[in-house]
Amino acid sequence: MTERLAVLAVLALIVLLAVLWLRLRPRSLSARLDPAALAGLGLNGGPAVLAFTSPDCAACEAAQRPALQELRRLAGARVQVREVDVFSAPVLVRALGIFSLPSTVVLDRGEVRAVNIGYATTARLLEQLLGPSREAVSVGPGPR
Repeated sequence: MTERLAVLAVLALIVLLAVLWLRLRPRSLSARLDPAALAGLGLNGGPAVLAFTSPDCAACEAAQRPALQELRRLAGARVQVREVDVFSAPVLVRALGIFSLPSTVVLDRGEVRAVNIGYATTARLLEQLLGPSREAVSVGPGPR
């Protein structure tokens, strides 16, 4: 019985640490951002989505790009969408901890609001941009 309680306590601690990390990660990423790296993307400070890609990323082309096009159609000029080639922006890639493609970063006034590692649906991006949810990090496609 004592062993089970110890295992449960360790699991609870792991979950607590993961939740804290997920909540604090956008702030730490925002602190690491170099405003000059963002300035090169022509952002005006409003809500934006940075979609990290590379010339040989099949998932970026087949899935993420259509989701971004739909986002542009639905959000219009309220949201800036920029595709960022990882080889052209190594400083930005390093600062944001991009290690997998596709990845998207949702910004608001130059601050990181959310990071999606892997394909992010249009609905997820809209929720992160405009909705009440302030989910810090999501891995994988999430709800459709």
